[in-house]
Amino acid sequence: MIFNDIFIFNADSDLAIANKYPHYMPPARIRKMNSDLEALSIYLAEADDLILLRRALPGEFQTQTSDFLGYDLHTYSYNHLDKIEALKYRYLKPWGWSPQIHQALSLIKGFADTDYAQHPSLHWSDHSRFISGKGIVCDVLPKVLQKLSPVKASISPEKISTIEDLERYVSKKRAVVKAPWSSSGKGVRFMIQNKMEKMELEWSHGIFKQQGFVTAAQYVEKIQDFAMQFYMDESGNVTYKDLSLFFTNDYGQYQGNYILTDSQIEEILCKYITKEELYQVRSVIIDSLKDVINKSYIGYFGVDMMIFRDEDGQYRIHPMVEINLRNNMGILAACIRNKIVYPRSRGKYYVDFESDASTLGQKVQQLEKEYPLQISEGKITKGFYRLTPDYSDAQYIAYIIID
Repeated sequence: MIFNDIFIFNADSDLAIANKYPHYMPPARIRKMNSDLEALSIYLAEADDLILLRRALPGEFQTQTSDFLGYDLHTYSYNHLDKIEALKYRYLKPWGWSPQIHQALSLIKGFADTDYAQHPSLHWSDHSRFISGKGIVCDVLPKVLQKLSPVKASISPEKISTIEDLERYVSKKRAVVKAPWSSSGKGVRFMIQNKMEKMELEWSHGIFKQQGFVTAAQYVEKIQDFAMQFYMDESGNVTYKDLSLFFTNDYGQYQGNYILTDSQIEEILCKYITKEELYQVRSVIIDSLKDVINKSYIGYFGVDMMIFRDEDGQYRIHPMVEINLRNNMGILAACIRNKIVYPRSRGKYYVDFESDASTLGQKVQQLEKEYPLQISEGKITKGFYRLTPDYSDAQYIAYIIID
């Protein structure tokens, strides 16, 4: 078998791996999410790529997805990796790298092309851990801000390693506190009362014990979340790809993305800032991250940003809220828009959860009735479309609603 790249949503929940390496077993909730949403890798991959899956795709889902994409999908069972005797590929592209995923994919690392077999991204190191965590922003953002117009707000985060130091920080300013290794806003706490409540203290103690430190930054008045998406190649060159406009709940947890073109997103953002400011930030980010990542990664990554109001009441760009050195929902939304949505259509992409699978099934039926699917020239022009298979036990779902 010869392929360009190999994609997998996340590879750290396989029971065979977990039985051999029990300390790599993630929480049950994460394992369930990985299982229910693993088909999302389909939209990141291209025609000559291989997609690793735990469960076989239902026939109707695979046929319809192939029709939208315009090519047949190449899939292989992740649970049978030990049976592969001949395989050649260019790059491994999991959703994101971690020690668990490195271990889980060790069975096929030896089949990589010679050049990639020597690449740093194929091996976990202290530098890998640093660039994949939120602490990287503490080091990079001050350098980025030096190259941009002065911002009247203390938006650079600090690393804090003790509960006493965190209490002092929170007593002086409203703060956004983050666990260094977490995703989708799940490791974020808004501490804006100038003191730490009991639950905040317990959460912080847990993060200090498990991860060693937190990052803390001044809370600012957010107007709009957005992100810039980039690609780093094997030579360390960084290329800009897309803008991403996303929305969160009141706790900063990710809820979904808008399905829009770059020009449509620019139009929304330029109600507050100029295109020149946007392009300057993009250029500075590329220059700043090229050296820090330093050829230690291959693939897409995103930089979360926001429009906020500074101390003078001016709209400004926060150029680096987080760096997500992995595939992310903004990249995914752009791929979905480009591959299966009619060019002039727009809408929203959602990730949803229901604790009861039957409740999720009922919700899907309601959405299908409320937003009937319409197709033109092989692309979705309007309506609800389920992006992940209709498994009877699914609790997580990804879908789009096109206006």
